[in-house]
Amino acid sequence: MDKSVSNTFQILKIKRDDIKVIIQGFGNVGSLTAKFLNDLSIKVVGVSDVSGFVYDDKGLDIPQLMRDMREKEKLADLSNVQLNYDVSDKDRIFEVEADIFIPAAMTGVINDRTAPKILDQGIKTIVEAANIPTTPSADQYLVNNGVLIIPDFLANSGGVIGSFVAYQGRTEKEAFDLISYKITKNIKQSLLDSVLKANNNPDTHPEVNVRKVVQK
Repeated sequence: MDKSVSNTFQILKIKRDDIKVIIQGFGNVGSLTAKFLNDLSIKVVGVSDVSGFVYDDKGLDIPQLMRDMREKEKLADLSNVQLNYDVSDKDRIFEVEADIFIPAAMTGVINDRTAPKILDQGIKTIVEAANIPTTPSADQYLVNNGVLIIPDFLANSGGVIGSFVAYQGRTEKEAFDLISYKITKNIKQSLLDSVLKANNNPDTHPEVNVRKVVQK
């Protein structure tokens, strides 16, 4: 997941210091994604789960948040202790400004109701860490409005690659090396292909083509 995001920055020439990320879902995928992004000095300003939304415009202290969540089942539990977290309704995640939205939990969370809200909050990129988090109509709406979507079969393919390496009896290091290589190569090629295709068609956003380019 961190490779998907960092490769997007590299191709589109976005400075990491300027980026704000929000993550929908704070289970295994969402929390580890937040950790990896924090390790890359990428600011995660909000995370949500089924119970609530935690937000700090200056950037959440992800290592501290993960420590505080060790003995808790959901984000809403943070509001029951003196930890200075502002836990609000989970749907507030669609009402805060950010650059990158990472759906990391539910299928269909980006739909006809939520897609306009995401667009209104200035989201430029969606990285699909969950399986099928975007409905077809919402996908079309967002890409037609210039939002870059890194599809799930690229962004969260590390698990499949890892399982393949484990089946072969190879080492953990070999798994991570192969994941890094495959995702880096596929993301870069897909983005470059979509940009090149868009350059040949001035009426087409580069973002529109990523999913279709990969599937061809």
